[in-house]
Amino acid sequence: MALKRQKVRFKRFSLCFLLFLSGECLAETDGTYDPNPFQKSYVRLEFAQNYPEAWAQLSLRPGNLQPNLSYIHIVNSTWMMALGGGLRTFDRVSTEAVQAPSRTLAIFSLHHESARVFRISHPFYGSLGVKISYLLPSRSGKLPPLRDPIYPAEIGAGIFVQLIHTISRDVMINLRVDRWRGVNSSKLAGLEIAGGLAINTN
Repeated sequence: MALKRQKVRFKRFSLCFLLFLSGECLAETDGTYDPNPFQKSYVRLEFAQNYPEAWAQLSLRPGNLQPNLSYIHIVNSTWMMALGGGLRTFDRVSTEAVQAPSRTLAIFSLHHESARVFRISHPFYGSLGVKISYLLPSRSGKLPPLRDPIYPAEIGAGIFVQLIHTISRDVMINLRVDRWRGVNSSKLAGLEIAGGLAINTN
C-alpha cells in the first residue's frame, strides 16, 4: 500500500514538472528582454506536498497534495511579496493515531512571504525568500477547523527557493521548495515542495 501511494505521488510531481517544462514552448521567443518582466500583481494557485523533518518522522508521515492560494505583489523587478493561505497535511503513524481523533493531521496555514528575485536566463527567474506563517493544527481539513488536541497552534517561520518561468507578462508558473517549522516547539516542521500557476489580476 505504501509503495502504491509513493508511485501515485511521484506521478503527480512528474505531471507538475512536465507542466513547468511545457511552458517553454509557449514563451515569447522574439529575442527581446524586458528589465521588469512582471506585472504589478498576480493570483497564484499552487499544489503542495509536505514531508516531516527527521525528528518528526517517528509520529508523522508525508501527507497528500493540497492547494495553496496566494496574492502576489511585485514591488519592483527584484522584489516580490505575497499573502496567502492553504492546507498542509501529514499522516500520523499508528502509535499516535490511537490517541488522535483522526489519522490525518491537517494544518491550516496563513502566511506572508518576501523574496528577492534574480534573473537566470529569460524567461527563467529564481527567487530566495523568507516566510512567516500562522499554523493551526486541526483534527481534519474541514471548515470550521477543530483544534488538534496533540499539536498546539503556533507561529511558523521558513525559507524558500523558487524557480519561476514567465510564459508572458500575464502568466507565470513556478516550482518551490520551502523549509519551515514552528518557532514555539519542534513538533511541527517540514519540507514543502510545490508547483503552481500565477495569473495577472489587472
